[in-house]
Amino acid sequence: MFCYKKRVKLDTTNAAVWFNKMCGQFQIAPNNVCVKLNGSNQQCHSTLQATTRFRINQKLKYLYAEKQNFNELLYKLHLQCAAKWQNDYLV
Repeated sequence: MFCYKKRVKLDTTNAAVWFNKMCGQFQIAPNNVCVKLNGSNQQCHSTLQATTRFRINQKLKYLYAEKQNFNELLYKLHLQCAAKWQNDYLV
């Protein structure tokens, strides 16, 4: 049961990584990284684009770290299950 919940969280994290990569690729600002600036000149527009890119990249770094942690945890659980199964199989 514990392994299943972690696997679901890993799949959710993978979906979030994909979504943020697509937003960065198509230069779309998702709601969780939107920034409001006063002004409509070129400098404000450039700042808005740079801030959005930066926030998407930071979100991706965080998601990749979280994904790595889930993968390590699932790998350790897999090894524990394999060791237990091998011991049960031999008995």
